[in-house]
Amino acid sequence: MTIRHFIFSVLWLLPVCASAQRIEGRVTTAEGTALSFVNIGVLSNTRGTVSDEEGYFQLQLDDMAGGDTLRFSLIGYESYDIGVAAARRQSAPLAIPLKAIAYDLAEVVVVPRKVREKVLGNRVSSKFAQGGFGNNELGHEIGVLMKVKGRPTWLEEVYLNIARCEYDSIFYRLNIYRVADKYPRETLLQTPIYLQYSQAEALGGELVVDLRPYQLYTEEDFVVSLEIVKDLGQGGLYLRAALRNKSYFRYTSQSSWTKIPVGLGIATKVQQQR
Repeated sequence: MTIRHFIFSVLWLLPVCASAQRIEGRVTTAEGTALSFVNIGVLSNTRGTVSDEEGYFQLQLDDMAGGDTLRFSLIGYESYDIGVAAARRQSAPLAIPLKAIAYDLAEVVVVPRKVREKVLGNRVSSKFAQGGFGNNELGHEIGVLMKVKGRPTWLEEVYLNIARCEYDSIFYRLNIYRVADKYPRETLLQTPIYLQYSQAEALGGELVVDLRPYQLYTEEDFVVSLEIVKDLGQGGLYLRAALRNKSYFRYTSQSSWTKIPVGLGIATKVQQQR
């Protein structure tokens, strides 16, 4: 083989090698129904994405170690793990089935008479300070700590104080996590909560999300967060902010949370036992 032929062969192979580092596929139920907005990420890493409305996804894994683990997760379904090396070896698009979790029938939540209404978190009226999503990266998430301090607490409403919206309409997932060792951990929810508003609605005042249908109860501190799950194009969403309470952010569903010393405009109305 001549040098010229050798160089041509290497150049021909380069696109194949590069494309082999990108995986793609579809996430469905065990019965084959498409699952929208599934979290997909490498454990303990910032690399991740979210499936689209039809369950399809693409993820670049060019700098991931073969021993890393890729996790697919969605509220109401068991997580599915696959090794990065095994995912790369697949010549066809990945077919990822998630098995639904069989929850016990929800108990009727009885709120005792001796309770008081309280608002936790940050209910912010001023637009002087702002913070939020400056991009549209799927899986990015921001949240605010709600301090319960061990008191029996029933969640009723979430308040979102939007300062600036650069989209014609928005679509986000609302997540609620228990706090353990000072960081958000497992979800309090059994079904996902999605928020969809026009730009006028987002900027028209305080957005209120009714949590009472979900019958949420806790005696632990919790975090309420917003997560980017849909490609909205160029733009950003910014919440009003204040220098009180703590906020959190993370890049993808499987990456670590980071604390930030600014209280974003997310609050929760609760009924709390006296």
